[in-house]
Amino acid sequence: DEDDVWSYVFNSEERYWIIIRDIKNDLLYQGWLSAFSTTHNENEILLSNVQVYRNSNTEEVLYNMEKVYFTKKSDDIIIEFRKDN
Repeated sequence: DEDDVWSYVFNSEERYWIIIRDIKNDLLYQGWLSAFSTTHNENEILLSNVQVYRNSNTEEVLYNMEKVYFTKKSDDIIIEFRKDN
């Protein structure tokens, strides 16, 4: 039994491709979920094989990174999940 939705989603056995939309900075990050905090209070996410786009225009990759660490207030980001098939 999970304490909150954060724990439910991130503690599942599924492997996820994640899109993080940083609304405030107009950036979009997508990559494989590598690690995460165990509670929503910490709100930490580590992505690997990351592509970074301008959120308002996702047609062109701004740059690629091997890994990106996030810790942002939940009001400033949207997290989208795609299950690995």
